Amino acid sequence: MAPGWSSDHAGEGGQNARAAGAFDVGAPQPLPVIDIRTPAGSRYDYLHRYTPGLSEHVIPAPLPGEVYRGVQQTAVAAHRVLGCRHLSRADFVVSGAGRIALLEVNTVPGMTPTSLYRTRRATRVTLSTR
Repeated sequence: MAPGWSSDHAGEGGQNARAAGAFDVGAPQPLPVIDIRTPAGSRYDYLHRYTPGLSEHVIPAPLPGEVYRGVQQTAVAAHRVLGCRHLSRADFVVSGAGRIALLEVNTVPGMTPTSLYRTRRATRVTLSTR
């Protein structure tokens, strides 16, 4: 466990789970931050991730501006540092105090009916190549 974090911040849970990404055509650009919500008392586990209707994806995530930009900047920085190309998705938890913790970067984001990239497309978030 990272210093200063409790077990409440470990893993992808409840309204603390966030996802951001980067789209790279020439130079990485941040994608909108998504707030992943599950019913009270549940966690964003396999069942909630892949069963339609068991999680809600809120775009843009309702975070203070500074925290929102921090999540996006961290996603783009991770994309660059890891040498990612095209699409990447970074998963985060954000504490109630606005502390950002990067959990992982996924370079092969899923395209299932409940995937976060499909959620972005459904909300008309476009990936511009200009």
